Amino acid sequence: ATSTITATSSGSPTFSASRTVTPTPTITNTFTPAPTLTPASCCPSGATWSSVTEISPFSARSGVATASFQNRMWVIGGYNQSPSLGDVWSSVNGMNWVDVQQNAGYSGRSGATALTFDPGSGLKLWVVGGTSGYSTYLNDVWYSADGVTWNQATSNGGFATGGLDTAWVFGGAMWIVDSTGTIYSSTNGSSWANQGAGPWVSLSVSPKVTVNGSTIWAAASNGTTNYIWSSTNGTGWTSVTLTVPFTARTQFGFTSNCGSLWIVGGVGLNDVWTSSDGANWTSETSAAGFSSYDSTNLVQMNNTIWVIGTNDSLVYQAVCGIPGPHFVKGVNKTPTVPTNLPGGGGLVAAPNPATNKAEVWYQ
Repeated sequence: ATSTITATSSGSPTFSASRTVTPTPTITNTFTPAPTLTPASCCPSGATWSSVTEISPFSARSGVATASFQNRMWVIGGYNQSPSLGDVWSSVNGMNWVDVQQNAGYSGRSGATALTFDPGSGLKLWVVGGTSGYSTYLNDVWYSADGVTWNQATSNGGFATGGLDTAWVFGGAMWIVDSTGTIYSSTNGSSWANQGAGPWVSLSVSPKVTVNGSTIWAAASNGTTNYIWSSTNGTGWTSVTLTVPFTARTQFGFTSNCGSLWIVGGVGLNDVWTSSDGANWTSETSAAGFSSYDSTNLVQMNNTIWVIGTNDSLVYQAVCGIPGPHFVKGVNKTPTVPTNLPGGGGLVAAPNPATNKAEVWYQ
């Protein structure tokens, strides 16, 4: 802006002076939410895992329940000394986390299972069973349409109480394996049908189960022998192989993505294996970059694999289309979305006891 000053003196010439005033700029603070990762245009390579940034969105914990729901990954509950946790967290990209609910209304729990299912009234996020504290075993079932408000489907599902290792959706129903190895299914979450004991009961092993196309797959290990089964209906199971090239393991991650089965890590391991038929397995990497964990959970979302470990909360990713492996750990304390994530990438979460913080890796 310009202001003009004019002064007149008797017997003297009239003069004028001007000055230019630059207004102080208005500073506006804006926040741009993290973009939603779009489905990867290719299938992520299990050989390449990368760190994106260091974050610490929620406390270290074990026995979390995880799921993919509304294009977000979810971390529910867990155990971090007494009492068990009843909080709910979600993220669209593994870096920016939302504290959706600190008290979901049900008993805090670890060892529960979570899954996404539409009982006919719209897609819901479900939490089934688990353990509260050291010795309170649960077989209740809860559901939510948004992760904030939770409703009880039943206080007693009829299945054995305690930790649940696995759950899946198939044929218009939710399926679980209870703590005795018995299979149950439900179309509404309130009534559960006993579908009989799985083939793992006689072996005293607990399976991880996933669905790939029209086939249900189960994997288990007693630490000495690995077992793979398949089923077309959830009740009749066929042994696929007892001979696999990878080390026998416990507490591994098992999922399907892009038409392949994935086995990731386990106690003392951080390798990655894939198979298209359950019998023939390919080593993607013997060392995925993240540490080995006491328990590894996998979430498949948008054609990408997310891995969530325990004891703290680190986020990792399987990167699409880049030969590797190559690993760089970020040090940026402010979560940002890298511009070089090919096709949206695929994220994995797991714990780092050394830092008790969350980290994200990228290529």
